Amino acid sequence: MADLDDLRRLALALPETEEGTHFRLVDFKVRGKGFAGLLPNGRAGVSVPAEQVPALVAEHAGLTELRRFDKVIGVELDLGEVEEGLLGRLVELAWRSRAPKRVVAAWEAGSR
Repeated sequence: MADLDDLRRLALALPETEEGTHFRLVDFKVRGKGFAGLLPNGRAGVSVPAEQVPALVAEHAGLTELRRFDKVIGVELDLGEVEEGLLGRLVELAWRSRAPKRVVAAWEAGSR
């Protein structure tokens, strides 16, 4: 199972990611756009594309919709109940959706 250290390691392994805080909670951003972090309820939030949320929630027990102002903005999960591999896929998906296209393209070109 994953923990905050895993979330931190996975997020910071992605280019141009910075760790900060949002309302005093750990938050990860790429070029100023948040894509993952801790929520006030003690769970983690990951800003995956809204159109992918229903399939992710249906496929993986423990994932729930993350909403702000009645709009789906990602998934919410308990770090202690998710496998590190799934967390890594979610973090990367969120990062890809928030990072500038040229940053993603450069990372993809360098990781081959």
